[in-house]
Amino acid sequence: MTAQSTPQLAWTVIYVSDVSASLPLYSEAFDLTVAFHHPGGDYAEFATGTTALALCERALAADSTGLALDGPASPRSNITLVVDDVPAAFAHAIASGATPVADPVTKPWGQQSSFVADLDGNLIEFASRVVKD
Repeated sequence: MTAQSTPQLAWTVIYVSDVSASLPLYSEAFDLTVAFHHPGGDYAEFATGTTALALCERALAADSTGLALDGPASPRSNITLVVDDVPAAFAHAIASGATPVADPVTKPWGQQSSFVADLDGNLIEFASRVVKD
């Protein structure tokens, strides 16, 4: 990954059963402000500085990763590193010992994304920046 800038930690994503039901707890118990709530209701972000704390419904996360995320031993979160070249970062991580989880794809909103797992099964997403209007 030397041909690009340093990856930036952009999101910490917690997988939940119901984003709308979880929002009040995070808003009230932790005094967090909702910065974005997807119209579909299955994803939301809190304003937490340069790295967003996000809630994502397990079904959406399972669709993105291709993993079954409803068992007791399933991953419960991921971190997202924003990189300049998602396919290159994905390939470099695999060559360095990470396990491929989801190949790079371009999402309907134009963002590229891929997932790898570390030696303990923790999920790391490589993503391009989201262009917001």
